[in-house]
Amino acid sequence: MKNKKSDKSFFNSLFYNDKFLAVLCVVVAVLLWATVKINYSADTVRVLNDLKVTVGETAEELDFTAFVDNDDLFVDVEVTGKAYNINAHALTKDDIIVEASSTFIDSAGYKVVSLTARVAETAASDFEITKITPSTITVYYDRKVTDTFNVVARVGNDLSKVVKEGYTVGKAVPSMNTVEVTGPATILSGLENVYFDATIDEKNLPLTSSVELPAQISYPVGRSNDSKFLVCNSVNSETNPATVTLPVFTTKTVPVTVKFINMPEGMTAPEYQITPSEVEIIYNPKDEQKYAELSVGAVDFKKLDNKVNTFTVDIDSEKLAVRLTDKELTSFTVSVDMSDYTKTSVSYSAANVIFLNKQENMVYSLGTDGSLDTITVIGPKKNVQKITSDDISVEINVSALNMSSSNSQMLPANVTVGNTKIKNCWVYGDYKAYVTVMTEAEAEAVTDS
Repeated sequence: MKNKKSDKSFFNSLFYNDKFLAVLCVVVAVLLWATVKINYSADTVRVLNDLKVTVGETAEELDFTAFVDNDDLFVDVEVTGKAYNINAHALTKDDIIVEASSTFIDSAGYKVVSLTARVAETAASDFEITKITPSTITVYYDRKVTDTFNVVARVGNDLSKVVKEGYTVGKAVPSMNTVEVTGPATILSGLENVYFDATIDEKNLPLTSSVELPAQISYPVGRSNDSKFLVCNSVNSETNPATVTLPVFTTKTVPVTVKFINMPEGMTAPEYQITPSEVEIIYNPKDEQKYAELSVGAVDFKKLDNKVNTFTVDIDSEKLAVRLTDKELTSFTVSVDMSDYTKTSVSYSAANVIFLNKQENMVYSLGTDGSLDTITVIGPKKNVQKITSDDISVEINVSALNMSSSNSQMLPANVTVGNTKIKNCWVYGDYKAYVTVMTEAEAEAVTDS
């Protein structure tokens, strides 16, 4: 009985204690407030930003791929619910799935597709999805193909102002001649070239040597947005970057020269005049020592008569090692005065005729059509007078003759002054000989008859 009385006295003392009652009231008030707040407070709104859209597949028989600008793949989703259900700790982007339906896609091209959003299976569902911004996205549907295209290099600067005085620029060269591009079939069908676009930093000007510039890829397609769906498979920023090389050249004036071919052994090249005698060339500055002169062609001694010989040498820009500043210049005139030399006619000895590249067991002979009866030789008078038929050599390449086609043919003959003791003399003109070929048996039969 004593214990019960003491317990009752303890509780009585608590409830008659003002401090205890004050604390108790505060605790009860907080509990009541929390209960009302949780169960009867108004819903709140939260917006989740940059949720990625999942684009659905098209009908299998269409074989279409959905092409979407990456910036259009992200939307904002508004949700409504109790604050404790939709705060940052309770609700994340992974709890909401945004989808673009492609159920009714039946042709290639741009399509405006509606968006829907739903709660992921793993998320709590005590909230409502009330709004998607934007509510639609634009998708390009088409077959995905890959094709190869030529590359054109472009430099964005004014090229007339990027080099130092006395220098000039050449044609910009891309680091790749062709590239592979993947994208929608319809868009790729309208693409002709791919461009590598580069710009020279103004602080590096003026240029005095060639430069390699990093380049951006651009695609000249019908609409600018179309290019966002194209991917260049050939370019890798680390292992195979797109670059543009801008060649820089300088100019100088050099004498024009020609060389002489088929010149007699030991003879020095004759003097000549060439018009124009000088030209301004465009060349790479690092090749300064290489271009002390410009050789534009060859003069064949077989074409030099004992007179003033005049030739026109046409400019072959593909064979010239440099470019000319005068783009209107198409040829040079060469004059060679050989009028101090003497010309004579001689015959040749059959013993000095050599057939090159003969077939085994075949017999070759010259016809009597008269094509080699007279050989014209030019040289110093005292030397020409010494030439006899034994001094003339005739070489004929008979590899074109064979028994399976024709056993007789007119072939070029290389006629020279074979006697090396007779100096500074050359054979003038071109010669041909009628050559007959037969087997050894056929030759014996002809001899017997």
